[in-house]
Amino acid sequence: MPKTDQSLNQDIIRDFRENNGQIKGTYPLSEPFKGVPVLLLHTRGAQSGLERVNPVAYLADENRLFVIASDAGGQKHPAWFRNVLAHPEVVTVELGTETLAVRPKILEGEERETFYQKMSVIFPVFIEYQQKAHPRLIPVVELIRQSEA
Repeated sequence: MPKTDQSLNQDIIRDFRENNGQIKGTYPLSEPFKGVPVLLLHTRGAQSGLERVNPVAYLADENRLFVIASDAGGQKHPAWFRNVLAHPEVVTVELGTETLAVRPKILEGEERETFYQKMSVIFPVFIEYQQKAHPRLIPVVELIRQSEA
């Protein structure tokens, strides 16, 4: 990950943790994400085995959580998605002030399309990301709380 991406993530993570799970734009690089619903996704590195933390925009639909592995429309899946595939058993999220164990489920077909569309209504940039990523189909991941799994 380029240094600027690491700095961006670190600013968002600090802002999130200092403001009880909300992005207030406290730091220069976190300001564009002010008010965006973000969770902190904890994974284990697919190759390194080290813990990784990534801020990810999410959609809450009733009691369900969804994230999109867009990598801003890049041609490859983001590292966090590869980590989720490699080590689904250790995925947790910080949501607000809670830390939750979750089980990731990769959505397919109509279900994937439904939640990608819902996310695109809230964050229209995801429409552009899918166009940029073509032919890669951007994954949608449901994060199922372990108590519900």
